Amino acid sequence: MRYILAAVMIVLLSSVALAVPSQPHRFYGTVTVNGAPASDGTTVSARIYGIGVASTTTADGRYGYSPVFYIADPNSVRAGSTIEFFVDDVSTGQTATFVNGKSTSLNLTVTITAPSDGGSPGGSSGSEATTTTTIVPGVTTTTICQESWTCSDWSACKDGIETRLCFDENQCGTENDRPFESNPCSAEEADSSGIDMTGLFAGVVGNPFVGIVVVIIVVTAVYLIKFRKKATGAFKPIPF
Repeated sequence: MRYILAAVMIVLLSSVALAVPSQPHRFYGTVTVNGAPASDGTTVSARIYGIGVASTTTADGRYGYSPVFYIADPNSVRAGSTIEFFVDDVSTGQTATFVNGKSTSLNLTVTITAPSDGGSPGGSSGSEATTTTTIVPGVTTTTICQESWTCSDWSACKDGIETRLCFDENQCGTENDRPFESNPCSAEEADSSGIDMTGLFAGVVGNPFVGIVVVIIVVTAVYLIKFRKKATGAFKPIPF
């Protein structure tokens, strides 16, 4: 029985280790637009595989100081990924590699030219995907797809980051208005116990390997009880 208890403790401790979330990667530095410090409120954003993962604004020509600028890794899949940086949705051409728990100083520089057609600088001026279809020769119709993003609730605050998942209900294929899926949060919101028991339970139940181990332990315990009862002719508690 002692061996059974030891196996259970090993399984639980392994689940706790698996439940520990990956650490975010922090970035900070100066922002220069057209050769001058960026004005307050200039947007700085980061994308991985073209998808926005974090955003902040500048103050005194800097970003990432107040508030702190983090890129989270809630599913532990971003290590080694290339991060692209944008200023007011214009690519800086600067990239960095995601490293869990790292803090990186990265000064951003970008040249933004005013568009001649009155649209937004450096990119698309709206969130609508437009397609032109010819139905009758000589007559064309324009179909506009309006993005409609829906997001899940924010996750619990862990290591100063809360996350969520978002998807476009209209499936326009554009991401001009895609909400950010990670956001810095107050450390006071995190569970002071240091261990997320709900996540621990979910890790034990949702892991097929753990489930198999638990079944083996239960079957073994039942067999030992029946064997001891058959050998002695009566049930006796098995001493620990």
